[in-house]
Amino acid sequence: MQAEIAGIMASKQTSHLIPLCHQINLDYSKITYQWFDARATLRILCSVQVTDKTGCEMEAIVGSQIAAATIYDMCKGTFKAIEIQNCHLVSKTGGKSGDYFHTEE
Repeated sequence: MQAEIAGIMASKQTSHLIPLCHQINLDYSKITYQWFDARATLRILCSVQVTDKTGCEMEAIVGSQIAAATIYDMCKGTFKAIEIQNCHLVSKTGGKSGDYFHTEE
């Protein structure tokens, strides 16, 4: 729960963290998780939505990365070899540049 709150808060503060990033009002921000037991891997997804004229990719990336860092902070006492890997945009719709959907390679 702390990681979810941290991710949502971070997504709303992105313009204060990244120089020259537009300040936008998020209509929606949510952190979700998928656990893959066989690989001992946690996938963190940050979904955001805006009605502004600019994209919100950076808000989603910052939200997911801060959620990951928060989980690391909570677990480092038990297991220090945690790795935060492979951050990327999964999808976006709308905006001037159009839709984007990441394809697994």
